[in-house]
Amino acid sequence: MRNDDIPASRMPVAIIGFSDDESPLDLLWPSTHRALLPIAGKPVIVYLIEQLADAGIRHVRITGSIQQYAVRNRLRCGREWGIKIRYSDLHKDELLNECVVTDGEGLLLYGDRLYDAEFRGVLRRATDERRANAASELRPGLWRFVDGQMRRHALQNGNGAPIYENSLTTPEDYLRANLRAAGVIANVLTVPGAPLHRDAVADWKSDIRAGARIGEQVFIGKHCRVGSLARLESNCVLSNGAVIASGACLENVVVLPNCYVGARMRIRDAILGNHGVLSLAGQYWPVRNPAYLSVTRKNSEAQTGLPDALDELPYLAEKPQVFAQSADKRGI
Repeated sequence: MRNDDIPASRMPVAIIGFSDDESPLDLLWPSTHRALLPIAGKPVIVYLIEQLADAGIRHVRITGSIQQYAVRNRLRCGREWGIKIRYSDLHKDELLNECVVTDGEGLLLYGDRLYDAEFRGVLRRATDERRANAASELRPGLWRFVDGQMRRHALQNGNGAPIYENSLTTPEDYLRANLRAAGVIANVLTVPGAPLHRDAVADWKSDIRAGARIGEQVFIGKHCRVGSLARLESNCVLSNGAVIASGACLENVVVLPNCYVGARMRIRDAILGNHGVLSLAGQYWPVRNPAYLSVTRKNSEAQTGLPDALDELPYLAEKPQVFAQSADKRGI
């Protein structure tokens, strides 16, 4: 056993709560739980569950939430990751107190945030610390009951710095999270077709037509289609089920799941949804013409962005029409 290993019997229970922050995609995707926002093909909370499972944590408690049913529908009992997930109607502070009193300690994390940490090493360093700081507010960390008080060990990397945490509160945070997640995805299939840049990654069952231009740091998810004259410049993430028509040009853009992008779209520094464009500065432009933006398949919140197949798009062959208002005035 390595010196950074912790026996499974000593692993704390992970308590997953949710922040009160607004979703950065409310205008594009108002009904989706923050924990289910798609990041490079997977919901936010799935990244956290995978990290906890890799660290050897086998028991996870998820706190009460108004939309917890959607989270429960996606994670279920946790068998997919070899862990046991239980759901509670208690608030995160109440559930944390219950777990710490029962098990002696609890690892509190937020399911709608991304963490860049190897939790096994993080927990070992927290266990080795002799003192835990008294906490005046509820924050993520390893919590224990010490000297009659709840005390928190901060989560730190090996150099003593706090672990990377993206709270996903702005469109720019969301774009950065997608690019960061796409940059570390390994063991994926590079789809033949268009010549890909060495930094571009394409996932399985995607169709990239010959003649498409794929730039650096581009991630193409499952069941995507990229037209023959489409241009995906640097820093683009296509979520699962996205269709990019021939002639479209994107740069520094995230395309949400099951979104069709028409041939006349020339967009940079934005998030694209089925019915609108959200700039990184937070400006929103609704798009009502399906020849520019539309849906390829109905999004299911329980399986966010994970379609089994794409529906046929009858308007792919149609000649694009102009907006009811001038596209030039909209900045699109």
